[in-house]
Amino acid sequence: MPFNFQNIALSLSGGGYRAAAFHLGCMACLHETQHEGEPLLNRLAILSSISGGTITGVVYAHTLAQGGSFQDFFNKMYEFLKKDTLLTNALSKLNNSDAWRDRPLKRRNLINAFALVYDEEFFHGATLGSLLDARGRLPEFAFNATDVEHSKVFRFAVSQFAVIGHNQAKITREAADEILLADIVAASSCFPGGFEPLLMPGDFAVAPDSPLFRLWEKRHPLRLMDGGITDNQGIESVKLFERRKSNEGKNPYIGLFIISDASRKETVVEEESAGSTSFFLRWSLRQYQWLAVLLAASSVVLLAVADEKWLVIPTSMILALCLLWLGAGYFIARKCVSAIKGIVSEESPAFMSDFEILQTVPLKDVLRELGARISSLGRLGNVFLNRIRDMNYKSLFSDRYWRERVITNYIYHLLDKPSDAQQAVELANQMDTTLWFSAEQKRSGSQMLDALIKAGRATMEHQLREKME
Repeated sequence: MPFNFQNIALSLSGGGYRAAAFHLGCMACLHETQHEGEPLLNRLAILSSISGGTITGVVYAHTLAQGGSFQDFFNKMYEFLKKDTLLTNALSKLNNSDAWRDRPLKRRNLINAFALVYDEEFFHGATLGSLLDARGRLPEFAFNATDVEHSKVFRFAVSQFAVIGHNQAKITREAADEILLADIVAASSCFPGGFEPLLMPGDFAVAPDSPLFRLWEKRHPLRLMDGGITDNQGIESVKLFERRKSNEGKNPYIGLFIISDASRKETVVEEESAGSTSFFLRWSLRQYQWLAVLLAASSVVLLAVADEKWLVIPTSMILALCLLWLGAGYFIARKCVSAIKGIVSEESPAFMSDFEILQTVPLKDVLRELGARISSLGRLGNVFLNRIRDMNYKSLFSDRYWRERVITNYIYHLLDKPSDAQQAVELANQMDTTLWFSAEQKRSGSQMLDALIKAGRATMEHQLREKME
């Protein structure tokens, strides 16, 4: 079934600032590309966004709701990303009691501090209700988070028939009026390991007697996290939108589905070389304990037999340090292991309860094994996201109903294709999933922000041209 430009669906994947900037370039291309005298972006029927894509998506929706232009939206996003003070501003909020005064139910943690910064930078108190009121000027939207309790997508939707939340946790129109757009951005981009979950209703409600809080009186609170946990490309929300339109007899309704995907191409992990090891890391904790016992015993003997008074003070200090290491150090280590067990689970590996094992291993081996395990846990998240991504794409492209109407805008698509943007594409694919740019990425001659935008614009232009040809 051939595509057309009458009703365009656009999904913006997750990926932190990498995604937010790459999608900004993609949308710039859609704004600059004309069809029948009108920008393609003006043909947008539905926008679905996840995580970093939701930063860009909500700012775009809010700008349209206020009657702003695409250039207004682009300038706001560009200046925000260029300024790159989100993390530092959020950290300053944590120690500022005045910043939390207007939201007494909001817990003082990092993700809620991010929400406060988003509100200051973009929305100034604007709520989901403001988008619902401006529906006549907006395409339909689905800003996606994940309900951890029900293992479902939690959609902050702006649509005529869509459910806000999901069928087991619906939010009424009245309650939606108090949900800040900034909190929606925070919930959608609340990635595991980096942030705490946001609690519904406490982190979203204005006060204990507000409509949203009262709505949850007979419900269990929900933990909301990054939408990428369930669908990092935002595909399902678009398919759900199409099903609703099909039920109205508009089949097919979406003429073109553009998936802007900032997921990086997997790279080969090189095996780490052994390298040199510090002398002090070649010993185990047990060996350091025996050394402390030896030094303590020597200090006691020296204090007992030495006649020189000048030896008393340094020898006493050595004895005190040795006793501190043997006593307090061992006690703190056991308490630390006990705390880790409590955090992980009641069924932690057996070695967690037997600290003796860790004491006999050289510290260099402990650090190496710990690093390997942390790296493996980090990789699990990528494996999971890639698996979900593959399943969603397979479902989409194996369906004849969708196959011919989809354009994918992968961040790595132009990596092996000579183009004017090749250097920018290569640079864009080096960025990790973070909500900041490193000093190296902002350095002159290595402007990551501009590279990401250029990569998004060039890739989208290439994909549109290929599809139309």
